Parts: sequence; C-alpha cells; structure tokens
Amino acid sequence: DIIRRWFKVFEESSSQGIRIIGYSTDADAKYLLGMRLVSGFFATLLNSPISKHSLLLPIDIPKSWSWFFLPRQQLFLCMQDAIQICTKLRNRLLSTSAVIMMGDGLVSIDYLLQLIELRSKFNHNLVKSDICPHDKQNYRSCEKLCAAIECLQEIKDSHATVVYLSIIRCIIIAFIDPSTPTATRIYYAWLAVFVCRLWRTWLNLVPKQDFNDRISQMANHSDIAKDKFKQKTTKKCFFITSTAFLCIELNAHNLTYLTLLVAEDQLPLETLKVSLFNSQTCENFFRLSRSMSGTFSTSVNFSVQQFLNRQEKISFLNSIKTQSNSSYPSSKFVFPNHHKTQQNHKYSTIQSEKITKQQVQEQVDRAFKDAVTLLLPLGIEDVLKEAHIVT
Repeated sequence: DIIRRWFKVFEESSSQGIRIIGYSTDADAKYLLGMRLVSGFFATLLNSPISKHSLLLPIDIPKSWSWFFLPRQQLFLCMQDAIQICTKLRNRLLSTSAVIMMGDGLVSIDYLLQLIELRSKFNHNLVKSDICPHDKQNYRSCEKLCAAIECLQEIKDSHATVVYLSIIRCIIIAFIDPSTPTATRIYYAWLAVFVCRLWRTWLNLVPKQDFNDRISQMANHSDIAKDKFKQKTTKKCFFITSTAFLCIELNAHNLTYLTLLVAEDQLPLETLKVSLFNSQTCENFFRLSRSMSGTFSTSVNFSVQQFLNRQEKISFLNSIKTQSNSSYPSSKFVFPNHHKTQQNHKYSTIQSEKITKQQVQEQVDRAFKDAVTLLLPLGIEDVLKEAHIVT
C-alpha cells in the first residue's frame, strides 16, 4: 500500500507538470522497507515499474566506488527524517535495558551522569532532564549532548560514549543544520556510516572467546551490569538497532546520489537543501494551517479545499515576511521576529554549492580515515587488520 501510494502520487503529480524528487518519512520500519524496495537498496521489488519509466534519474557511478551500493537509476529518492534518527539513537543510549559495547569501551549513560555531577554546568550545559529516558522525542537534548562531547572526553573510559555521540552529531551536521556546505554534508554523512560499518564489522568478526572475555571484564563493574549482560545472547544486541543503521546508510547514499544529479545538471542547485528533506517541515506546515482557525473555533480538522485556501494565505504571509527581512526599500510591512527566527532566516539565505565527483571521493576518503582514527583507541584494530579492512 505504501509503495502504491508513492507511485500514485508521483504519476498524478507528473500529469500536472510537477516532478517529485523524493519522499521522506519518520524512520518507521514499514516505510523504511518500502524505501529499500523502491530504491533497490539490498532489497528487490518484483515487477517494479521503475526500470522502464521515462522519468528516471540516472547517474554515472565510478566503478572504484566500492562503498556505494545504490543502483545507478532511481525514479525518486528516499530519505528518513534525520531528527527521528537522532532521537532513536538517543533513546538507545538512555535505555535502561540496552547494552551498547564498542571495542573495549561501553557506551553508557553513567559517564554523562559523572559529567553532570563532577563538572560545572557552565562548561557542559547539561541537566539530568536531558538524559531522562521517558522523553523519547526530545531532539533538543540530542543537540545538548553533542555539544558536551569535548567536556565528556575528560571523563575516564568515556571514549566509546564520545564516539556514539559523535555519530549523532554527524547526522545533525549532515542533514539538519541548514548552514552546512555540501562538501561538509558528504563528509559527515559518510563519517557516521563508516563508524557504524566498522563497529558492526568488528562485532561480526571478533573471536567469540575474545568477545566473551571483554563482556566478563565489563560485567564485573557492578551487579546491575552483570544482569544486563546475561540477558544479551547475540552480538547484534550490543549494536544500534538495524532500523537506525539502515536509516543512516540510506540517507548517506541518497544525499550522495542527489549531489551527483546536481553535479550532472539533472537537478537544480536548490535541491541540495536537504535540511528540508524531512517530515518536520510538513508537520510544521500543518500546524501553521491548523493555527489559522478562529480564536473561538474548536474545529481542528478541515477539508482539502480549506487546506488549499489556508496554504495560499500562508504563502502570502511568508512572502511578506521574506520581503520585510530583506533589504527591499519597497517593503512596508515589518514583522517583529524572535532572535531565533532571525537566525534561521540568515541560514536559509545561504546558497548550496555544486561539487564534483572528485570532491565527493575526497570527502568520503577523508571520512573513512577519520572513522578509523576515531575507533582505534577502542581496541578494534587487530580484528580489522586481520580482515584487511585497515592497514
């Protein structure tokens, strides 16, 4: 049903002269499977109408790109909401039942508690409510946790937690921050991917005896930790969820695909504003539409025609607001703006830049080297060398 709906919307829009570039959802497992089937990302859709479609977006992928797994012909692109990915990773970190192990280190909330108790809030800006596991959609907490990475490095044995938070920070910089240049987006997107790939590869390849010895050593820290480790029976229990991992992979691949389409002049430069490629923008638009009801109105729903009328009003308001924020001398309307809104407007005026395939390759190579460097202190080097992944 999901895939049929996507194709139906695509065809109807095409008949009206509208070219849909892609779809974005909120990291739901069903939608993720639909995206993998449509894009051919380690999944195959039987009787797919994509291969013979006249509106395909093909790209020329160099044969040397062994790290890229997306097929070279796509009808539309798919991305998962980066804010939802960040909150999923945060919830995994704060879970009372999950145990995340990365080499010799343990990804744990305990190091954050030590930071809050031992260091001044002036340095890290964290409070205990930021690591509350009950608030599962607290994206602001993700930003604050990532901002405290430098302070967290001062806590003993916290490097695994630092690496884990670095993955979240990479996602924020690559897909959420509107001021990030295109080359930097590519770098941080693939840095997150390579850290996860190397981490997962180590989990799969580490000898069982060595792995059990590490578990025994970590379980001796406390009785609570010992009980947690006993409940974990497979190696994948010590990794992030497969949904979160696939979302990170899918976003990085589609960002690269989109960058190549712009580099080959198949799409305009404006499509590189991937910070808008998330469901939060749509949800915010619906909230604005709903807020346009009268003061004394209790109705929260409206028809399609009413929604289109409100959309037209919002469009006019945004146009007036844009002119009032610009340097147009003819602007007669001045809207009072909150300082955060003014800052967001400043970022929205930053133009994305086109980069070449060579620049993409350079950023990906740098991301891989930095991912290896980031993980080496955790004692995973020997396993990766035996597998000839690193030299």
